[in-house]
Amino acid sequence: MIKCIISDLGNVIVKNHPMWMCKGLAKYSCLTARQIYERYIGSEDFHKTFSLGNTSNKEFYKNSLKKTKAKNLPQKRFERIYAGIFTNNISYQKLLRKLKRNYKLILLSNTNTIHFNYKLKRLPVLNLFDSFVLSYRISSVKPSLKIYKAALKESGFKAKECVYIDDIKAYADAAKKIGVHGLHYTTTAKLKKDLRRLGVKL
Repeated sequence: MIKCIISDLGNVIVKNHPMWMCKGLAKYSCLTARQIYERYIGSEDFHKTFSLGNTSNKEFYKNSLKKTKAKNLPQKRFERIYAGIFTNNISYQKLLRKLKRNYKLILLSNTNTIHFNYKLKRLPVLNLFDSFVLSYRISSVKPSLKIYKAALKESGFKAKECVYIDDIKAYADAAKKIGVHGLHYTTTAKLKKDLRRLGVKL
């Protein structure tokens, strides 16, 4: 019997639009939005370090200016541009509210302090969650098993009693390695079918 729903954040609860950030940064740079996307968004290790909590906001800001060749951009303004890439996934958020009636909810996300603090202030749906397991807080990112084990421990339930939902199939599959039911999110309609197959009440 399922007792806990563990959910990803980006491109599940909210939809990500990284090009919006690139366009915002391009206003302060000699590079085009497309060039910024290629050299900034495409630099996985650069963002991974921040998501692991190994870089302060100030360090990340300074390094981001260098990488994007942005000038005359104050840190607060940079953080607003950097974090202003999200829109609500209404159908999924409605589903979360239904799931909250019968299940413990845990948020599991590869994220950083700028993004999460921005969303925490602007996403009332986050108040539905019983706890947050965040990469920058525990220095581990998906698909490392460490972060899944942390979420499982936080749940207080057995692995077979938990479901993990992620838009990246490899991340959903990684949860299966510790016995958690991993579901790949594509649409809310499909997810509902997948959850019902596991006996989840909607």
